[in-house]
Amino acid sequence: MSMFVRDQDFEVLSGQTARYDRKADSSNVIAMNFCAHCHGLLWSNNPTLSGIKVARAGTLDNMDWAEPIGNIWTDSKAAWVKIDPELVNFSKQALDRTPLFDTWTRHNQD
Repeated sequence: MSMFVRDQDFEVLSGQTARYDRKADSSNVIAMNFCAHCHGLLWSNNPTLSGIKVARAGTLDNMDWAEPIGNIWTDSKAAWVKIDPELVNFSKQALDRTPLFDTWTRHNQD
């Protein structure tokens, strides 16, 4: 599970990181940031999301509050994964993430 985090709200608390630049299907270069020790993916920076990091929720000390509000790339999910049709779902890359941002905002105002 990934989550959008504003740059000003993001902080690496400990450890060293390493970066790998990957060319996406869109031809954008995505900066993938890993733990330099275990090589676990921590977050990515996408040039189309200025001021936003895409952090992996599994890197948090407490994920209890990080409830999914949508899914991307549902066409390539594992056969056993159940997708809630009530969420904001995209079969492939979400070219416009506004529906995800709007749903997240509404969800966190309740």
